[in-house]
Amino acid sequence: FNNSNKSNEDELKDELAKSNKDKIIELTESETKLLTDIKFLYYQVQYKMLAKLEQKR
Repeated sequence: FNNSNKSNEDELKDELAKSNKDKIIELTESETKLLTDIKFLYYQVQYKMLAKLEQKR
């Protein structure tokens, strides 16, 4: 019983993944680029702040 229940859940997930696949991939690619840009800027700011702190010492 447990196994059949699990496989039904997996089938449902597979169906959802198939139906949304294209949309999800598009969104994920643009979001990934955005997140990468944000991370890059974040680390630049952190680095500059550290540099300023070092200058003050």
